[in-house]
Amino acid sequence: MINPSELRIGNYIEINRDQFAKVVTINGESAIVGITTRQNFYLTSSFIRGIELTPEWLERCGCMKCPPSEDRWQYELELPNNNQLEYDFTTLKGWSFNGVCLPKDPEYVHQLQNLYFALTGEELTIKEKV
Repeated sequence: MINPSELRIGNYIEINRDQFAKVVTINGESAIVGITTRQNFYLTSSFIRGIELTPEWLERCGCMKCPPSEDRWQYELELPNNNQLEYDFTTLKGWSFNGVCLPKDPEYVHQLQNLYFALTGEELTIKEKV
């Protein structure tokens, strides 16, 4: 369950197992979401779930998988002005911004979308499928 105050219009959420939607409107403790069929419907906070950041979703969010080395396996997301977000599965086991560990790691797609927007002022482009 996600508190709707964590969401922004355009965030992706999970509405059923393997069914995802984009937030269209937020109204207090509820959200109106749209699915790919262009059907919009109302969900209360008890039905709103985050999409876990899996390798597939990281790639859909534009993260590039770095060639694995003996001690590292990571994804990188390029930002404007030569900045970079990195997710390291091995040594750091978390997110960093230009090599500095974040105090709270994004665990869900909507959190990565919000972080990207906070750092760049732009929306994160998410691909339909990799």
